[in-house]
Amino acid sequence: MKAPETVPVKPPTAEPEPKRCRVIPQIPIAADDPANSAATPVLINSIAPPPAGKVPLPRIPTVTDDPGTLGGAATPARNVISGVVPWVLENLREYMKTHRGVFDDVADLPLHEHKPLHIEEKQKNTGSLKSYKAPWRKEAASDALATADMYEAAGNIVWARVFPVSQEMETVAGAPVAFEQVVELADHFFTTDAFVATQGTAVAEGQKAAVPRIVFPIILHVNASADLNIANAPHFNACLDLITGHAFLYAWWYAMFRALRDDATTLVASLWQCGLTTSIHLRQGLDVQCMAGISCAQSELHKSADKMVSDSFPAFALKALLIAPSGQEQSRTQILMKSGIRYNGSVVNKARVNWFTLSRSGCVGSHTTNPPPSCPLCSPMTLPGWCGDGTVKSGIH
Repeated sequence: MKAPETVPVKPPTAEPEPKRCRVIPQIPIAADDPANSAATPVLINSIAPPPAGKVPLPRIPTVTDDPGTLGGAATPARNVISGVVPWVLENLREYMKTHRGVFDDVADLPLHEHKPLHIEEKQKNTGSLKSYKAPWRKEAASDALATADMYEAAGNIVWARVFPVSQEMETVAGAPVAFEQVVELADHFFTTDAFVATQGTAVAEGQKAAVPRIVFPIILHVNASADLNIANAPHFNACLDLITGHAFLYAWWYAMFRALRDDATTLVASLWQCGLTTSIHLRQGLDVQCMAGISCAQSELHKSADKMVSDSFPAFALKALLIAPSGQEQSRTQILMKSGIRYNGSVVNKARVNWFTLSRSGCVGSHTTNPPPSCPLCSPMTLPGWCGDGTVKSGIH
């Protein structure tokens, strides 16, 4: 492997703003490292933006079942996302300038300088990107930190530092993330299938319809350095250290890359709206021990939540049939798909809708041997091809 290359930084030509964040340079990437797809290296998580027009299209490995190859499931996510982030930082800003329809009300600013979306007054309702939660206020953040040691509000996702900056912070973050995990999360949470179903809001003349909503699936827990003046910081340039949940952050950046690459304007707008309404939970001046404790607590919280709020199949099926209570299988399938309903992470299809309907009889695949003729869920003779090989099996497998 060649020696790591030096990362040059082009100084900004604009008048520099007051320094609010310590500049953390990108870890040098060796020339033969898969992350080094750039002819011109760029700086990530810095106050200085990447030079315009200098960020190449990042290399995206094909996820395969061979864990020992570059394209394998075990490809480190950081190798890929380190190329994705600067490309998105440059191209999203340009994209918003050239797609003014939905982005008419979006200022031409570096991404980290965009303010979190605020809740519009119903009489105005002139913007396409809309919020549903209280936005970040620097004064409130300062007061909450002083009185409650924490603050939480809708922030800008770009404020969160993408990668841990030390070995200790890598440990705090948790197990290394594989690129395959990022793709899976992006496919599940950040595509058109993830659009939140709404009742629909009438749009008056002169007003704009909201773009479809994607909700960031977790709260981002971050820590600000002790010397950061929160009360005087209108924005943060990727200097809030993310404590845990990096896989979800990587997935958002990767999903935005795909949407920009594919010129999917509605999805780009939805993802940016999501990024400007992401819940950020702020602490300040925490040491590594405290951050490790928060990371452990979050890990256990998510494990407990999975156990306590995950539906059994019968309960889930009954809910699904409330959403699509009647009609043919095909129409039910379309209703559930349009509503973004998934089961075990998979989009609902015709076979699953049939499964939901059959479950109302009370059988959930408990007849593993000698199924009675009245139980089509467990009988491949009544439900051809359900078990694949024609043998009598449990209906759930």
